[in-house]
Amino acid sequence: MLEPKIEKLVVFDLDGVLLDLRTGALQNLAMQLGNVRKASKIYLEYSKKIEEPSWRFDEIVNMLKGKRIEQARRIVQTFPITEGAEHTLNELKNRGYFIGVFTTAPEFVVDILAEKLPIDIECGTILETKGNVFTGKIIEQIDRYAKAKYLEQVMAENDLQRGDVTVVGDSVIDVPMGERAGLFIAFNPKDRYIIESADRIFVKKDLRFLLNVLK
Repeated sequence: MLEPKIEKLVVFDLDGVLLDLRTGALQNLAMQLGNVRKASKIYLEYSKKIEEPSWRFDEIVNMLKGKRIEQARRIVQTFPITEGAEHTLNELKNRGYFIGVFTTAPEFVVDILAEKLPIDIECGTILETKGNVFTGKIIEQIDRYAKAKYLEQVMAENDLQRGDVTVVGDSVIDVPMGERAGLFIAFNPKDRYIIESADRIFVKKDLRFLLNVLK
């Protein structure tokens, strides 16, 4: 059976967009599975380096070493979904949109979220596992440029033009991806970079506004 052709695509970031978390999913996992103080310190350092395009997650991923996947899964299932997300994504599906989630966070987090939300395609950092535990290593890290490259690939494979694509993000990490879309929306933006790059800005943390924007 042939896969349906994508004609309209909306790509969401994960942390701060579909998930209503003060810290990212990866940092949140490290805090709950490891040492809160250490994870918080690393997250603070990351926040200072977020403008650097090649910053890696090795140190914080290493905090997951030896932790059971099932334990991490249970934590992820408690992550709060942003208000209006379920209704909005289901309605966008009804309107013929394909839903993508491209994130620097672990891809397995998106897999779990896809049990609640209608997600068609995803792109995220892949963590190494052995048996039923994390090894503390990264197989493939997705950064801001990898997200943009993957979007370009999806667009090329489906003959999508810029006007067929909407990106919803909240930080500088989403800017390269947003620059490739016809409509780039800053949702509850975290920094000036996305504010300067976005076509539209929404500060209320409720995704239902999209239903008035995307017909």
